[in-house]
Amino acid sequence: MKLMEYEGKQLFFEAGIPVPRGLTVSDSGAVGDAAGEIGLPVVVKAQVLSGGRGKRGGIKVVNSIGEAQEIASALFNDGLTGEPVSKVLVE
Repeated sequence: MKLMEYEGKQLFFEAGIPVPRGLTVSDSGAVGDAAGEIGLPVVVKAQVLSGGRGKRGGIKVVNSIGEAQEIASALFNDGLTGEPVSKVLVE
């Protein structure tokens, strides 16, 4: 079974295993809203079904809403080394 990180974390949560607070979003504007709701700094994580996201620039710690939106916009528009990104997890 292949799961994206946010799907696995939802299963953990439902099983009573603690997980960090996070929101999954599909556009850069919503990333800003999620970052504001969670509180800065946040981590923006591309949701793709492959490993090595951090090494490929798909996981970034950000300190401002503008930076979160900028990173998410680049992920949504450019993908992650050839893989399309349709969701990001903001934690």
